[in-house]
Amino acid sequence: MVIAEVHNRAKQQHLYVLERSGKQDESFSGRFQKNFYVSPFLKEKGEYQFSIVSQEDSLRLSLDLYQEGELVLGTTLSLRREPLTDFSLLKAMATRPFTPQKTLAAIYWQALKLKLHGAKYAGTPKSSSGEKNA
Repeated sequence: MVIAEVHNRAKQQHLYVLERSGKQDESFSGRFQKNFYVSPFLKEKGEYQFSIVSQEDSLRLSLDLYQEGELVLGTTLSLRREPLTDFSLLKAMATRPFTPQKTLAAIYWQALKLKLHGAKYAGTPKSSSGEKNA
């Protein structure tokens, strides 16, 4: 079992439990109703399709969003496995110290590009059906 945790800017979160896809492999997937505000450019309703494929030397995470039966957002993150050692942790910290800031900047850059291409801004709903942080 894998738990995917989704947060939004309204300080809400929702958990999705992914089950193993097959008995012999290390793949997990799940399809869930989206009743949770995440982006001002996407409707609140839809369906998420999560997929995690774990192989000996790599890990691939995918999250697709379907609204009214159409794929409106497809994302994939492909990672290369390496041993978890003190040296590899220090190396990661030294070579990627600003990853959180870079990620936030990339999110806002993509939002600006969407806006410049005419995407409609729906705004933050006054109340969302997502779970609130405790």
